[in-house]
Amino acid sequence: MAAPKVLTERRERAFLVTINRPEVRNCVDGETAGLLEAATEEFKGDDDLAVMILTGAGERAFCSGADLKNIDSLMTRPGAGKSGPMGLSRITDVGKPVIGAINGYC
Repeated sequence: MAAPKVLTERRERAFLVTINRPEVRNCVDGETAGLLEAATEEFKGDDDLAVMILTGAGERAFCSGADLKNIDSLMTRPGAGKSGPMGLSRITDVGKPVIGAINGYC
């Protein structure tokens, strides 16, 4: 069974979101984008959560951007029109602080 591409963890009032694709420097394909969008919506809708921390798994890269080997999956994924191909454009519209814990290249 493959590891989840995005991990979420609640730590008291903080919501930790980890892009979990270190083998490809945490690049974002369609599935990952959808999971990031879902995590953002979960954070936005939960009044018990005060801050979101976004990071990448591993030490080599925070996020290397779009997964160019699977670029079609970004453009054709459900919801790409409203939240952008990578699912992150709505992260600025949550009304609560979002911290980027940048590790490695980005």
